[in-house]
Amino acid sequence: FYENAFNGEAFDFLNFKWIKDELRTPQKTTWASFAWTLISEVEWATHFHNDARFGNTFPSPKGAEEGVQERYWGGFLFSQAFMQVLEWIEHPDLFEVQNPASRYLVLFALSQFTQLLTMGQVSHSITNRFTGIAELMTTIYFPNDNDIDLEEYLIHQMDSLYESLPEVNTPEEINIAIGSLVRYAFYNNYSLLGDEKKTREILERLEKITSNLLNLEAKTFIEKIHLLCALLEANRITHKLVFLQRVIPLAQSFLENYESG
Repeated sequence: FYENAFNGEAFDFLNFKWIKDELRTPQKTTWASFAWTLISEVEWATHFHNDARFGNTFPSPKGAEEGVQERYWGGFLFSQAFMQVLEWIEHPDLFEVQNPASRYLVLFALSQFTQLLTMGQVSHSITNRFTGIAELMTTIYFPNDNDIDLEEYLIHQMDSLYESLPEVNTPEEINIAIGSLVRYAFYNNYSLLGDEKKTREILERLEKITSNLLNLEAKTFIEKIHLLCALLEANRITHKLVFLQRVIPLAQSFLENYESG
C-alpha cells in the first residue's frame, strides 16, 4: 500500500513511499471490483500521461518539464494497476467470482492493461513512460527471473481465462461478454504476439453470443439498458440491420416512459 513516509501529512507528496506490511490481514474482494478498478486506473493513467500541463493544476516546479505533476499521478495509477494485476494472479483466493459476467469483465480489463504496456506511445504524448515503470516493477516482483517477458506472461493469463469463460444468458451478462470479447479480439489482433486463429475463434464466439440477442427478453429497466447496449454493439461489429431493428422499438419505449413519467 501507499503511505506517507515521514510526517503523516496526507498531501505531502514528496514523502510518499510504498510499504509492504506482511502483518496486515489480506482483504477479500470480487472479480468485478478488481476489473472495474483496473479499467478506471488504466483510463485515468492514460489521460494523465500528458506531455503538456492540463486542467486546473499548480504551476510545474521550477526547471521541471510541463506536465510533470500529471505524469507523476499517471505513473502512480499505473503502478497501482500493475500491483493489483499481480495480486489477482498470485492470490486468486482473495477474489470471489459472483457471476459469469465478472469473468468477462476481468478479461476486458487485462486486455486493456496489457495493450497499454505494449504501446509505443499513448494519447496526448509521443512516448509511453509506463513501459519503463513496468520493467522496473518486473525486476522487483520477479527478482529470480531476468528473462521473463511480461506481455507473454499476461497473455498466458488471458488465454487461460478465455478458455474457462462460462456461457452467458441474461442481458447484463451478454452485454458485458460482447464488450469483453471485442476488446480481447482487438488486443489479440493488435499485439505482435497475437494469433490470427485465436482472433477468428473469438469472432465466431461473438457471432454465437450476438445471435442470442434476437430472442432475448428484458423485463426490468436495467435489463433493457443492457439489451439496448448489446444490440447496438452487435450491430456495430456485425453490420446486421436486424439488431438495429430491435433497437428502435426498445428505444421508443424508453422515450414513451420518460415522457409519460
